[in-house]
Amino acid sequence: MKKHDSQNNTPEQNDRTTARSDSDDGIAFRSDGSGAVTDGANAVKPAKPANNAAKFAPVNTRLIVISALLSAIGIVVAMYIPKIWVIPGVMTVTLGVHTPIFLAMFFNPLAAVAVSIVTTVGFIFVTPPIVVVRAATHIIFAALGGLVTKKVMNKLPRAMIFNVVIAFIHAAAEVLAVFVAMKLFGDLIVIKGNAVFYILVGVGVVTVGHSIVDFMLAYAVYKPLKKNGLL
Repeated sequence: MKKHDSQNNTPEQNDRTTARSDSDDGIAFRSDGSGAVTDGANAVKPAKPANNAAKFAPVNTRLIVISALLSAIGIVVAMYIPKIWVIPGVMTVTLGVHTPIFLAMFFNPLAAVAVSIVTTVGFIFVTPPIVVVRAATHIIFAALGGLVTKKVMNKLPRAMIFNVVIAFIHAAAEVLAVFVAMKLFGDLIVIKGNAVFYILVGVGVVTVGHSIVDFMLAYAVYKPLKKNGLL
């Protein structure tokens, strides 16, 4: 028998050579030269190679870097900036401690939540538990504010109204946290005098003022960063 060299065959000969009969099911398969296989009327497209990379969402490197940087600043401020004790063991004022959270909030809600959590960890090493609980409530205003901040930051009047609203949400969460902590761990929290008054004023009112100041510091930093495309 002579061996046929497929490379020397004409297209018609190659086409006839490719056509074959399946002895099991009687279906004739045929190549049309385009890479697809036909079973007569229906074309079966060749399977595409699996792309494992498509299974994973793209990593937002910029989000990670900015969140990490602001988290580091938040920890440093929480641990090393001097604190003013308004109510011993309960209420402190650390100037600028909310500023990294606000900057993260201006950038992305996820970044704001991440920075809030990491900053809370910084307080664990240097303050009593009740202060750590208050710091943990920052997640609330950071998440809420991060969802709407881009809609109000383009004009100063809107930003300042937003500042006051966030300050009251911030203060309300901290006051509630202190009352709950006193209810659960009253023996560990000692407030001399009228506890309710001291908490409403010493925690509530002071937090409103503290939040407003830190927001304005963050806003002053945010404007040039935004102008240069860094946030």
